[in-house]
Amino acid sequence: MCHGQNADGQSFVADRFQEAGAIRPVDYNSDRIRSRNEGQLYWAISNPKGFGFMPSFGKLLSDEERWALVRFIQAKASGQ
Repeated sequence: MCHGQNADGQSFVADRFQEAGAIRPVDYNSDRIRSRNEGQLYWAISNPKGFGFMPSFGKLLSDEERWALVRFIQAKASGQ
């Protein structure tokens, strides 16, 4: 919803963020994401305070689901 259908930071929600003066959700294929290791990605997803405008998914997703999300992000970051 936030990062877009193609995980490129282009979405209706991202447009609303930008209109409100907030930072758009990151493109998963950006250097910023590609430079993060899996532990850093997992932390960003699980952090109880969220990360930037992203809410915490620590209580919304199971541990296995969060690791699956890390693998999805890494796959998108590598162009898959």
